[in-house]
Amino acid sequence: NEDMEGNLDVMYLLKATDTKGNSFFGLNYATGLPGCAASINSHGLVQCINSLNQEAKIGVPKFFLARAILDAKTLAEAENIVRNTPRASGFNHVLIQENTVINIEVAGSDIDVQKVEGQPYVHTNHYLSPKLKSMETFRTKSSDARYTTAIQLTHNGMDSTQMKHLLSDTSNSEYPIRRQDETVGSLVFIPNQHLVQINYGPPNTDTFVDYSI
Repeated sequence: NEDMEGNLDVMYLLKATDTKGNSFFGLNYATGLPGCAASINSHGLVQCINSLNQEAKIGVPKFFLARAILDAKTLAEAENIVRNTPRASGFNHVLIQENTVINIEVAGSDIDVQKVEGQPYVHTNHYLSPKLKSMETFRTKSSDARYTTAIQLTHNGMDSTQMKHLLSDTSNSEYPIRRQDETVGSLVFIPNQHLVQINYGPPNTDTFVDYSI
């Protein structure tokens, strides 16, 4: 889910091919570069961004880093881009290719990388890394609650319909995963088919539209 206070006018979808023949498709913010929300490239590499709260320093802006990852052919290449860039600040990058997830949390000049093979993985808008938590300036109750709910609902072997139910969940009425006034879009990626299913606004299981790259 992509959440913010506002409306769909602040989002755009872009499908593009660069001069080297690399293609990507995804949902982005109107004031940001491609890659700043959720995208997939022609190598079947998915990037989902979570904002984290940290202090910034002089360096390459995090939006440029997220855009650069869209050109990566492999997870290892994407990780090297993060490691070798002098960063001003950072996002959390959930990177998926085939059955592998690499989660990269960035805090100042430090990063933490977690690799998961063939298992569910959940991330919201706060640090999970023990060594980076001390650099977090604040976190919201909503992020903690949505993380807990998603962990409870996630299991191996989920199909796209089950993922849509998860993204539409309101079982925690105070801090739901589907936020009526804040969820501006929902995406389900099927990387091996180069397929993205996108819902505009707060999701319902039958309102997703298919796009392919």
